[in-house]
Amino acid sequence: MDSPSCIDLEMIIIDPQFQRMGIGTDFIGSLLRRARKGRRPVRLRVMKVNPARALYQRLGFVEVSEDAATIEMRAVL
Repeated sequence: MDSPSCIDLEMIIIDPQFQRMGIGTDFIGSLLRRARKGRRPVRLRVMKVNPARALYQRLGFVEVSEDAATIEMRAVL
């Protein structure tokens, strides 16, 4: 979801046969560049057990809150 104040990454799904090929990294990198140009934060929620959490951290997202099953993350712009 894209709004004037924030970009929410709601869901990204990469078919397993195409995972670990840089597709997610490229997509999120492009999203972060767009967010920086517009000076808008990017946020997302990820399941605690989702291995993509490491990708988000590597790309500059930090944990800002959590509940029993998910973590909310924001990109450090």
